[in-house]
Amino acid sequence: MDKVRMRGIVSTALIVIFIIVAITGIIMIPALQEVLGIGDQITGKGKSPIEKIHTLSGILMVILCVVHFILNYNMLRNELKLLGKKKKNKE
Repeated sequence: MDKVRMRGIVSTALIVIFIIVAITGIIMIPALQEVLGIGDQITGKGKSPIEKIHTLSGILMVILCVVHFILNYNMLRNELKLLGKKKKNKE
């Protein structure tokens, strides 16, 4: 698999996982649980399904972020070099 295709897959997966982490994180807010009437279902013995999904997707997100950084390291390095050059020209 070429690097460009891999970047696209990792970036798309990161967007999907981010949405899952964001939604499950919002659902776990205690005030929102009261409004929605789901507090009893989420709080209880052990981790609720929402908390498990949130934890697992968070771990997957960290792994994907590391892969994303590795795939885009040269691009980031080049951008930082350009920022350094522009800053020197302004001074």
